[in-house]
Amino acid sequence: MKLKIGMLAAGLVAAVVSFGAFAPTGTSHAESATRSAKSTRCSSSACDFQAPRWLRHSIVVCGAKTTHLEVEQVISALRHGYSLKQIGIRAGVRPVALEHGILRCEHAVLTRMVEHGDLEPGEARRIFNFLESHITRIINFQWNPRDAALTDVALSDVAPTEAVTDAG
Repeated sequence: MKLKIGMLAAGLVAAVVSFGAFAPTGTSHAESATRSAKSTRCSSSACDFQAPRWLRHSIVVCGAKTTHLEVEQVISALRHGYSLKQIGIRAGVRPVALEHGILRCEHAVLTRMVEHGDLEPGEARRIFNFLESHITRIINFQWNPRDAALTDVALSDVAPTEAVTDAG
């Protein structure tokens, strides 16, 4: 598990350097790890980066907490083509406040993962640095409505209450 997460973190860093974009699409953890490992060896645009489903779903959960909406409301809006920024504005949350709220929440999630031994501290730092440097792109991103992070199945990866209770 830690090797898989390490490969994912390495893939995140490689994707930032290679593509400079956040492209959430639906895959399983195994597929994400495989693709992330491949992306560290790719230098062409044919190689695609896919953030792991748990991270994409966690961003949705943190966005919901920051906008004071239910996770299901945010997921529904994302499925209908709205970005997290548009959802936030409709909920009366300025984009800068949305960015800061998501980052605070994600920091808490990653810290808890490190404390539980699910993630190495360096891996968590790399993931957070990725989120921090790409947060504006992330909140402006138009999600694929069929993204696995927006399905009910994805709710088992990161329980909505898990990120919400730590987002203070």
